Amino acid sequence: MSTIQSLVAEFSNKAIPFPQDAGTKQNLVNFFNGLASFRHMGYQVENVLGCITKVSIPEVREHHLGGRAERAINGAVISGILDCAMSVASFQHHSDKVCGTVSLTVSNLRPIYDDCLVAYGSVIKRSRSMLFGEAMILDKDGRLCADCKGIVAVASEALRSNSCY
Repeated sequence: MSTIQSLVAEFSNKAIPFPQDAGTKQNLVNFFNGLASFRHMGYQVENVLGCITKVSIPEVREHHLGGRAERAINGAVISGILDCAMSVASFQHHSDKVCGTVSLTVSNLRPIYDDCLVAYGSVIKRSRSMLFGEAMILDKDGRLCADCKGIVAVASEALRSNSCY
């Protein structure tokens, strides 16, 4: 087993399994992969081990990179893909409801210079209205480069039916 496979397996130990059947899980993956914002960023979503969401950018492009002639991936891109991996994993638990990230704490541990970017997200605790998740990015050598912890809230019916304006 490779270093990355063993780290992902270890990451899955805390994860709560997705409750849907295989067809529903695949429909959700297809939904996210079809979103214009995901296509624009180059995200590709898949489920791993039935409890982890993998979000990748298979080809890092110029708009993913940082400034000042640095070839490292930009911090906003890193934060975005971590949020995406954690949020999509959360959405798997409440696919019939509106969900959104309400808190996200990101730790950037080392610059990422790889040609692709991969994040893994999971839910480690859940209630009727909140999901507590985490996500991580490993480089091609299996080193932890960034991680996050966050909270995704499930909107109530009252919030979904009322406008904020």
